Amino acid sequence: MMQESTLPHVGNNYLKGVMVDKYNALCKELLRLDDAVRRLSDEAVRLLSHQSWQDALQLNTRRNELQLDLEVTLGQVDETVAHVIVCDPNLLQSFDEQRPDGVDAHPHKDEQPSSMTAITLHRKLDVHVECARKHKLIVTLTEEWQSIQGQIDDALLSHDIPRMESLHSSLEQVEANMAAHDAARGRLFIHEALACRHVQRCILQCPVKESAPEVGETE
Repeated sequence: MMQESTLPHVGNNYLKGVMVDKYNALCKELLRLDDAVRRLSDEAVRLLSHQSWQDALQLNTRRNELQLDLEVTLGQVDETVAHVIVCDPNLLQSFDEQRPDGVDAHPHKDEQPSSMTAITLHRKLDVHVECARKHKLIVTLTEEWQSIQGQIDDALLSHDIPRMESLHSSLEQVEANMAAHDAARGRLFIHEALACRHVQRCILQCPVKESAPEVGETE
């Protein structure tokens, strides 16, 4: 399957494309872990209802191990969201315009690390579930985009100019839809960045931020 880094809505922004591909892979793993944790939780409850205490305890131990894996992966997802924002001038400008006051790149030495509540975890997962939906829509459009590209090649070989013009019009619409879904995902990234201090700090710490192009700047 073609990676998003090679698609028109990413264009020549290579770094953004690489980060989006990394995000998609991490997001898939995150949602897999979440599903596994939920299944183990449900199964442990079922076993408890049948008084299978030992089996339930073993499942709960495994569930807790996967929960830790999930939280580690979520931290990696946070970092990748930050890197996507930094690599996209429009997203970075949007973040800078809305960034909360008082956020430092590094926590103060007397600042206690905050534990993630269940509500925060569910909120973050909801964002990434929606981002995964956007990715699936882009994947579907990618298949259509590739099909049209092949038809354009065929029309070119047969010198069918009217068909080429029609296909180019269809291609432009598909690319516009790709860009729209990418922009919607970007808004979700900004929403998450504004709600999560960890993402905010990852953005401020990111070394790429110093060399990120300005909005409208071309290479």
